[in-house]
Amino acid sequence: MSVLVIRSHKRYATRRVVTLVRKRRANVQALMIELSSQGCRLSGLGRAKLDEGDLVTLLVGEDTSWSARVRWAHDGVAGLRLERTLYKHELEAVLQQRGSMRSYGT
Repeated sequence: MSVLVIRSHKRYATRRVVTLVRKRRANVQALMIELSSQGCRLSGLGRAKLDEGDLVTLLVGEDTSWSARVRWAHDGVAGLRLERTLYKHELEAVLQQRGSMRSYGT
């Protein structure tokens, strides 16, 4: 059975090491595997404890950080919703470092 998922923002596959900063808990290194203007998906979180609704800071590179909320988390993977929508030039700057800009979804 095929399922069509309609998304409000285009998602881009990426592969970038990021640091997740959590209040009162140790920082966690993760792999950002998907990015859109309003959120991202992280993998490689291991046993890191993330609760839905937690406010976190995502460090992307040396001089870029984004505030985000945990939407869901399980099995070492999590979805984050950014507190503010990324401008096109900000999104492109991050994606530019991964090579070709493949997108999927709608």
